[in-house]
Amino acid sequence: MSLSERSELGRDSERRPTSSPAAAALIFWLLLDQAKSDIQTKIKNLKKTYMKQYCFYQNYREIKLLVIHCSATRYDRDFPVEALRGAHKDRGFADIGYHYYITRDGELHRCRPENQIGAHASGWNDHSLGICYEGGLDERGLPADTRTYAQRCTLLDLLRQLRRDYPSARILGHYQLSPYIRKACPCFDTEKEYQELC
Repeated sequence: MSLSERSELGRDSERRPTSSPAAAALIFWLLLDQAKSDIQTKIKNLKKTYMKQYCFYQNYREIKLLVIHCSATRYDRDFPVEALRGAHKDRGFADIGYHYYITRDGELHRCRPENQIGAHASGWNDHSLGICYEGGLDERGLPADTRTYAQRCTLLDLLRQLRRDYPSARILGHYQLSPYIRKACPCFDTEKEYQELC
């Protein structure tokens, strides 16, 4: 058989439809593999979208500190969660910088998810949760422990829960983070008051 006849025969065999069971099985597996690849790509894209929308930081952060703050507002003037949000947005934050806010009536407001880095204690945000109570100044605008009974109860309950979730986390007031912090916040000795939780 000549070379041209062989090549003609090869072209004829290429034109013939392959209908053998082995060929059909091969096509099936190739299509299945392509579909799997497409699904995996879609899942990967969905995960990326979810992480962008719901997390500033990929799970899970190591929480070493529970930092207590006060809003540094007078106890005789209301500072609801909406006012706190406005004040933080005015400072350029995306939202409230604390993870929790406790108003004078003792209501606990969940502000920022725990898996997101807060904006409450510069240099300490990566590994901490920020908890703030409404108040911290007396009627003359001077630092004072103005927590109501309801606030004290809510704060204690919250800290007990957070210590169960993060057993190695220390409880500190903002000013106790560093000797260089020149603030009275949260206007009471957090470390001493909650030492039985540590």
